[in-house]
Amino acid sequence: MSDFTADIVEMFITLLQDGEVGEIREEDFRELHKISSVFKVEWLAESCRNWLLEKISGVAETVEYESLLYLAEESFSILEKWNLAQFLQTLILKVRFWNNSVFISRYFRENNRQLGTEKWKFLLYLAGTNSGVILEMIIDQIKDMDSLDDSIRYL
Repeated sequence: MSDFTADIVEMFITLLQDGEVGEIREEDFRELHKISSVFKVEWLAESCRNWLLEKISGVAETVEYESLLYLAEESFSILEKWNLAQFLQTLILKVRFWNNSVFISRYFRENNRQLGTEKWKFLLYLAGTNSGVILEMIIDQIKDMDSLDDSIRYL
């Protein structure tokens, strides 16, 4: 159990003894889900996943950047580690018709060196028909280049 902090292990054991989950703190979610998945405590892993789905379902259009970022990163984590796309799909369906240009621009600025295929897809889904925000990101990335390599010169 050296992969887990003492606090998470203690919480995990307490939850096993109690047999029920109360409120989960955001900072504990990822590790609690991880330990319950690793040790195949399905009822606890499912409780964690349901907690995240409730957080996603409860998000409002006025959501702050940090809150939406948290939901996105936790959804990516579950997709990458456990191959469960449901959370990212639910998040996309919840927010894709909102004006996400501020979130998309900031997320891209802060993470553009770490954007893999799934994160690019996420940004494109969020942008929807607002192609202007995506074009601005691309232009910003190539504007200072002296020349474009063959893979991007036809954009």
